[in-house]
Amino acid sequence: MAVKISVADVRIGWTEQQLALGNGPLLVKLATNPRNFYSLGPNDPVGPLFARIVQDVGSDRIEMLSIFAHGYVVKDSRNALHGGYGVQFGKDDILVQNAEALFAGFKGKCPSGTVGIELVGCEVAARSRVQNGASVEVGDGIALCTQIAKGADTCVRASPASQIFATVAEFSKIVSDPTKPLGRGSQTGNVVDPGIWEGNVWVICKNGRR
Repeated sequence: MAVKISVADVRIGWTEQQLALGNGPLLVKLATNPRNFYSLGPNDPVGPLFARIVQDVGSDRIEMLSIFAHGYVVKDSRNALHGGYGVQFGKDDILVQNAEALFAGFKGKCPSGTVGIELVGCEVAARSRVQNGASVEVGDGIALCTQIAKGADTCVRASPASQIFATVAEFSKIVSDPTKPLGRGSQTGNVVDPGIWEGNVWVICKNGRR
């Protein structure tokens, strides 16, 4: 059996005030199976969470691993924002430097040669070069997705455009509880739904963009 997995960084649904108080709501993805939902906070390491997902999936395969998180952007001298600088995801983030190693545990679990992972966040797949004084900051979201594709031996779907997330009222829904088997336990949280993709959507495999 192939399953769809959703993983969200809680900063998608928390306000700065809620983060400061440490009592933000649990994130729940509206449009996918809540039994296969995971979340992580800003102090949670990514590696153990990914290892747990692989363990929970067991002998099944992953049809789609959807990751919902903010994309890092850099502001230029005119205050315009440019993306492609990685993904704000847990304690470690997802960056060109660590992406292949982070996703290596999914090799053999995700479909090879087609899309098995999607990164839903602002300007994740953008390429940027920002001059700020004497320094130049280069962002390469295509390289980031390529490293993920190499690690997991699958293709990655992402966009260079900003993505709009809608948040609605809190409610109770069954989500994944770290202390229980997959899909057991009821929590209350905000429903966060990115809706349809904004802008172009690219598929990036280990050999480059399609």
